[in-house]
Amino acid sequence: MSIISRIKKLSTSVYSWVLFQLRNFRERKWFILLCCIHSCFLIFLTFFILNSALSFKDEDILIQATTILKRLVLKIDDKPNREEFLFVNVSYDNKLISKFDEDGYQLGNQVITDRAKLAKFLKTINKAPKSYKFIVCDIFFEETSQDDSLLQSEIIKTKNIIIPSHLGEDRKVKNPIFNVETGFADYTSVGNNFLKFQLLQFDTVKTLPLRMYEIIHNGNFEKRGLLHWLNNRPSFNSIIIDFRIRNFDLMYDNSEDSYAFINLGESFPNLPDSLLLGMIKGKIILIGDFLEKDIHQTVLGDMSGTLILLNVYLTLLNGESLITFSLILFLFVSYFLASLNVFMQRDRGTRKVFDRALQNRIGRFFTKYLGYVLYLAVISTILYFSFNIHINILFIGIYLNILNFLVNYHRKKKAS
Repeated sequence: MSIISRIKKLSTSVYSWVLFQLRNFRERKWFILLCCIHSCFLIFLTFFILNSALSFKDEDILIQATTILKRLVLKIDDKPNREEFLFVNVSYDNKLISKFDEDGYQLGNQVITDRAKLAKFLKTINKAPKSYKFIVCDIFFEETSQDDSLLQSEIIKTKNIIIPSHLGEDRKVKNPIFNVETGFADYTSVGNNFLKFQLLQFDTVKTLPLRMYEIIHNGNFEKRGLLHWLNNRPSFNSIIIDFRIRNFDLMYDNSEDSYAFINLGESFPNLPDSLLLGMIKGKIILIGDFLEKDIHQTVLGDMSGTLILLNVYLTLLNGESLITFSLILFLFVSYFLASLNVFMQRDRGTRKVFDRALQNRIGRFFTKYLGYVLYLAVISTILYFSFNIHINILFIGIYLNILNFLVNYHRKKKAS
């Protein structure tokens, strides 16, 4: 063969190779675009699930496991400054009042927090109204009592105080009898286990920790269109709480690790006014039942309702409800890789690797049933350590498995 003929043959081969690559690039371009669109869809689906009030059992299990790993095994437990809070327990400061039905007939007695003691406590701290930072009085003042006028005169003098409102039997928000700042304090639980907290309920009702954050930090949270905005930044409305302060943290006895904790009844006459005023200086004061009735189940065990509200506030304070660019980017890359696996038509070499894995019973089990779920579990764990959020691995994992089955079925049908 002459040199000219060889050059022509080589040129033809090169031309054919270039045409093949160009054609392959066009196909790859549409394939990459498909994966990008699918990744955006998965991000939308993830945000929709995260922002719903519903929670799922797989979330419960994963959150509990990763929290134990982070808090107890790896000892990553970033506690807020212990000088910032004073916890005032009212579990043992009760009083009996009469209980009446709707027609005014007395049914018997009911237990409420001793409002005379609470009024005396507020009277003391009102001597130095600028010394403390904020007061959360997590007591629902629903029924009237003989001590109401005494408490009313003190509570209206108290600066920066908030008390809870709750949902009544008529499914309407029921406000307390005292006319001070209020915040909605109810939450939704699944299987009697607290997992998610909605910051804005019924689209307009602001919860107590949200109002607490807005007042202390001059913030603003609102719903505009389909999104919620915290200080003009996109935010989740439903958030999974990372419990930085737990009941256990209040139970230390004279330890450097303990938060300031007193019982309301112990304050008088055992605690001089000067000592109490020194204890509240610069602090957020939380008044509630920490040990007896207001106890709720969480993934980290029993916890008082007041601590749940505080941890919601701390979540907002740390910006963990915000939808950030880095969060979206991480999810996009993670879902793009998953989309590649779903839509990619594997070559012979790749198929050999998968076939070899499937020959093993354990490999077949993990590859066929748990592949996407395990992948999403790893992604969710990374998200928890980086952004303190979790994704729903079961729902999205099932969706990816079904989609993968349909894509493979379509290919086999097309090839036959």
